[in-house]
Amino acid sequence: MNDKQKIVIFILALLCNFTFLATANATGITGKALPECGSRFGADSMETKRNMAALQDDYSAKNFSVAYNWWHYVFTNAPCSYKSIYQYGPAIITNLIDKPEYASRRNNLIDTLFMCYEAKFKYFPTEAFPTKGNLALNINKYKPSLNDKALEYYRQYVDENKEKGLEPAFLTFYMKTASDLTKENKYSLENSINLYEELSMYVSN
Repeated sequence: MNDKQKIVIFILALLCNFTFLATANATGITGKALPECGSRFGADSMETKRNMAALQDDYSAKNFSVAYNWWHYVFTNAPCSYKSIYQYGPAIITNLIDKPEYASRRNNLIDTLFMCYEAKFKYFPTEAFPTKGNLALNINKYKPSLNDKALEYYRQYVDENKEKGLEPAFLTFYMKTASDLTKENKYSLENSINLYEELSMYVSN
């Protein structure tokens, strides 16, 4: 792909960049609807493939600000096209969220991050990464007011991965989330103690 083609795709991506977020309906963690699958590569398969090629180039070069626009086009127009958009998405978005130049768009980026996770679980549920533990950890970081949701996702992460092996960091933050909610009287002390005993078993193994 030459530079001229990349510039054209970049401009097209910018034009549609936030139209999806502006028109989405309420559902899920963010109050935004997930994009519809439709045909695998969307209404314009060539455009989807061009954007994906540009995304891979800029992601590899760590040009995350530019890569976000390619990613956003593919995610909103062809969410069932490539499983890798759900591996690229969180890395790209978390690299932008706290940059000063994105301060005015921070909340939209956080919502898009969560939508990326939810779409991965819906459209590519058997793929190993990212996990519901990754989503729970990002809820802790970016929307701690929804830590009750994070607790649910940690539970699902453990249930889905206990036979494969669990990440110690997720177990640590799972317990911390339960402890914080117990202090806020949103999770019982008895449940917190039982959870500690359960997670200790997994750590010891």
